Amino acid sequence: MFKFIAPAALLAASTLAASAQDAATFAGVYGGLSFGYADLQSNTPVDPGASTSVEAFLGYNHALGQNLIVGAELAYGGAAQHSIPAGTLAIDNSFSARLRTGYAFDRSMVYATVGYVAADTSISAAPPGFELSGPTFGLGFEQMLSDNLSARIEYTHGDFDLSNGVAGVGVSSDRVSVGLAMHF
Repeated sequence: MFKFIAPAALLAASTLAASAQDAATFAGVYGGLSFGYADLQSNTPVDPGASTSVEAFLGYNHALGQNLIVGAELAYGGAAQHSIPAGTLAIDNSFSARLRTGYAFDRSMVYATVGYVAADTSISAAPPGFELSGPTFGLGFEQMLSDNLSARIEYTHGDFDLSNGVAGVGVSSDRVSVGLAMHF
């Protein structure tokens, strides 16, 4: 009987030790790059359409218990030009500040994010540009590839108000991105 109990106890202890490390795997400072596909929609007949985007991000995660992660992330990026009837719409500078909460398991994490985005835009045929700003939220999945490198896929949605633009015009964005992050 002892022959079966001892190995089972060792297996259970190693499993518990591994699960205790799940959240700790993602804890600490991280930074990286993401590349995405952003689709802009407007509440006007003008449809800005979709384009590629790139973003650099820096964040911090804190482990709460064995599997829960909470953190904050700052990002800076931009998107390729969108064709509109008045010329081209470019998102020149985009800055976001977001909170993240996630559940870690087996060197993987699913997470939700919520925050605020502000972006400078320009229209080729109608200077000056205007600013988009508003709330953003999303979901993501992150997988550790090594002890300090992770890959992620993320979906975010944002609803923006225009400043220096036309009153009553709203813009929303859906972005799907993939990225790599270094953990320090």
